[in-house]
Amino acid sequence: MSDSLVFITGASGYIGTHLIGDVLKAGHRVRAAVRSEEKGQAIKDLYPSSSDRIEFAVVPDMSQASAYQNALKGVSYVFHLAGAMVDKGADLENDFVNPAVNGTLSILESAKKEASIQKVAIVSSFVSLMPLDAVMQKSFHIKANTNESFPVDLKMDFPEGLSGQFLKYQTGKIVGHQAYRDWINKQKPSFKVLSVHPSQVFGPSLVQNSASELSGVNFLMWMTLQSDGPPMTPYMMVDIRDVSHALARIIDADVPSGTELPITGPLYTWKQFANFVKSSYPALDVKFAPQEEPTMTMDITVTDKLLGVKWTPMEDTIRAFVEQQIALSK
Repeated sequence: MSDSLVFITGASGYIGTHLIGDVLKAGHRVRAAVRSEEKGQAIKDLYPSSSDRIEFAVVPDMSQASAYQNALKGVSYVFHLAGAMVDKGADLENDFVNPAVNGTLSILESAKKEASIQKVAIVSSFVSLMPLDAVMQKSFHIKANTNESFPVDLKMDFPEGLSGQFLKYQTGKIVGHQAYRDWINKQKPSFKVLSVHPSQVFGPSLVQNSASELSGVNFLMWMTLQSDGPPMTPYMMVDIRDVSHALARIIDADVPSGTELPITGPLYTWKQFANFVKSSYPALDVKFAPQEEPTMTMDITVTDKLLGVKWTPMEDTIRAFVEQQIALSK
């Protein structure tokens, strides 16, 4: 169905800016939730030929219960991408748990009040589908749609550094996903609701304009290449463009309500990553030399069946990522 109005939270972010392009390409209109008018204008500047099909709603605090009041009028499809980042914030509840829970419930409650809503997609993460700290078990296999609950302790002591930040992030995602499940079971909405669980997303960015703006998984990938230490996470990655394509396909796909859609790219390893970059870009003087080891995997059978995405070869993703960073470093 073309020319539907699609509402996107986190629209000015890494995934959101790609998704806007795919939604526009599919013939729909976009209403972007942004924190300021400046961010809204920046989105329009990315798509000048389609700026008349982009509008925005300023939502300063997306975790408030009334955050989306009136913002969903006339909307048919909702993509909720806004959420905490691993490297943003330090307080477990305020920076990770509350945004995940309150942001999700706020968009769902607002959608329930609008008769035009047909489908809501909540974008979570692969870490909400596994026990806390399972990411350190490098051969762990993730399955979706098992209805399994993973216990968390909001009072636990978290380690310092990146590992502690990641555990806080995962805790927020687990709690947020359970709140989403509970809401569906209790409210039984008339529209379809589903969740999307990407693995670590990397590739070319539409929002990075300088080397100093490198962030997220792209930062991790680039810094790892320059390190002679071990990798900080398992290699389970997916191309940003594939994530965006998969999300856009949800609009027309027949996905049963409550479905969890896991998303990850072709199986690859850190050693393959290092070897490919070294052979393709010898001038980078890559120090990273990991040993071959098992990597984490995720069953995406349901996603392949329902969305039919043609996944980008990992070498193509790496090439697009590395060449953007080289260009921005000049």
